[in-house]
Amino acid sequence: MRARLSRTVTFALMFAAFAVSEPIKTKHSLLELAAPLFVESDGISSTVSLINIVNRPLSATLAAFTPDGRQIGQTAIRVEPHSAVTRKLADLLKGWTSTATSGSLELTLDGSDIGMAGMLTIDGSAAGAAIHLEEDFTAGNSGVTSLRAAATGLAAPPTVALWNRAHTAESVSLRCISEQGSHVAHTISVPAGQMVLAGACDGAAAAAPQAALSEPSPATPQSAGIEVGLPDAPLSVYGFALRAAAPNPEAASLHFQSASQMRSSDSVFTGVPVDRSALLPGPTFQPELALANFGAEPAHVSVAFATAPRGEPSARAIKDVTVPAGAIRKVTLPALGGDSLHRNSFVLRSDAPAGTLITSLLSSAQDGSPGLMTIPGKDRLRDTNGGAGRWSVANGDSSTLVIFNPTESTQTMTVHVGALGVLWAKNYSLAPMETKSVAVSDLIANAEPDMHGTRIPSDSTEGQIAWFTPNHGEGVGRLLVTHSGSTHPLTYEFETSFVLCGAAVDPSSLSLDFESSAEAGPVYSQYCSSTSAQVCAGIPAGPGTAAYWWSSGNPSILTILGSSTEATALLYGAYPGQAALSCQVSTNQCVFTCPFQPDPRAKAEPAHHG
Repeated sequence: MRARLSRTVTFALMFAAFAVSEPIKTKHSLLELAAPLFVESDGISSTVSLINIVNRPLSATLAAFTPDGRQIGQTAIRVEPHSAVTRKLADLLKGWTSTATSGSLELTLDGSDIGMAGMLTIDGSAAGAAIHLEEDFTAGNSGVTSLRAAATGLAAPPTVALWNRAHTAESVSLRCISEQGSHVAHTISVPAGQMVLAGACDGAAAAAPQAALSEPSPATPQSAGIEVGLPDAPLSVYGFALRAAAPNPEAASLHFQSASQMRSSDSVFTGVPVDRSALLPGPTFQPELALANFGAEPAHVSVAFATAPRGEPSARAIKDVTVPAGAIRKVTLPALGGDSLHRNSFVLRSDAPAGTLITSLLSSAQDGSPGLMTIPGKDRLRDTNGGAGRWSVANGDSSTLVIFNPTESTQTMTVHVGALGVLWAKNYSLAPMETKSVAVSDLIANAEPDMHGTRIPSDSTEGQIAWFTPNHGEGVGRLLVTHSGSTHPLTYEFETSFVLCGAAVDPSSLSLDFESSAEAGPVYSQYCSSTSAQVCAGIPAGPGTAAYWWSSGNPSILTILGSSTEATALLYGAYPGQAALSCQVSTNQCVFTCPFQPDPRAKAEPAHHG
């Protein structure tokens, strides 16, 4: 047998693991988030939930104010990485020796600490009305000229809370459009530093939030489109209304959207209870839409329903609607036979200009029992690509994440679950128009491994959850947290931007023999919480997925076999020598390269074989 001379093909990755672009901290840069309305009185309680979606601790100061602008007290709150905390407002008020029954809350954090979200929940009952309000802490509306909302099933005119955080009085305009196309417009003045409650459709001041939350008036449930015209000042807005007819009215939130920031008038709804619900046992649910056209031309709307009975996705067109200019339409949907695990989604497409058609969905119990869910229409092309929430499986709670792909191609959504200092991360593939549900309790009970083999600690009972796609417009999600025996789930949809901000390859160097093959990678894509989908920097949040591209600097020496667009690449030593290998990781907005270079320490020595 002749001896054969073999040499080694060598290359190495010269790239620091997870070289992440982070924003430079600016001294004294503070971010102030506001929740205009809290209520704490007999039968009604408020709870603050804070969520940290990044891998370092974050701290914030929570302050409470009376309606006339006087500070009640403040407290510092620290949230550990990938975790969530709650604070009962009753406990805070007691510590501040305050007897306040309503007011506003402000959350202040370092402006460069992007990665904290907050929500205020108001629960209880008043005069027979069930109260389930969810109020996000927001950065205010400076620079936003108008906010719009749509609502149906109204048992009383909507109410708005307006908190003027400026040093001068500011004027706010309110406009209400009806099903008949009539308009009601009012202007009210909000004193400096104060919070006022006003009827969205009549401008009348409300004496107390308890009254607005518990006094149904229309004999027949109504629909309304609400527009709030804002000054160029730091003024925060929140709205709510009684839904469903007496004797079981329920107070629920309005969901305002900035018309100028919308990219389309197409809407997406996901996690909708349709027919029977395994998460909300008892009644049969029937969804109806509210379509408010604030434009000057009729809006033509097509409605598609996507469901996944027994896990098999299907989608079909179910309705075409024309909404006259300056009017709102209530659209009761036909019997659809949806999936009991809330794998039900709707996509509305419209020819209306972006920001002129505002939508919402109300799914209510058909037997007259308490139980309804209000869902805002999400702009299908919105800039944000992810969301977050606080999950719980304590005391009989259930937490289910419902994710949906509204596009015509397969998409990947990354899910992060934080618990007891552990981050669990997994990529889920979604077929076109597919809805999936992920029960946190199942992940724990089944000890399901993530992409790195990590498991959620078996004794976990609460934590943080986040979801995102590589690019905006590729997927939406909703977290539903249901308390034992409750017919009303707590819904989290904190919208946030996750951006590709770095990458790493493991192992970072590799050698292979002539005429042999080896696998390079995988490449790990690092994502950060960011102020914008256009900024490829922020605070690291964890791994995700992206588009990959491998290339050889000399294919005659080093050949890529098979796909060059996966997280790993199969390499073949085609000829003795040294060659450079490079990989590129990208989303639509962000690109990172991780070049392989020849390793000068490696030598291609001859090897003799008999």
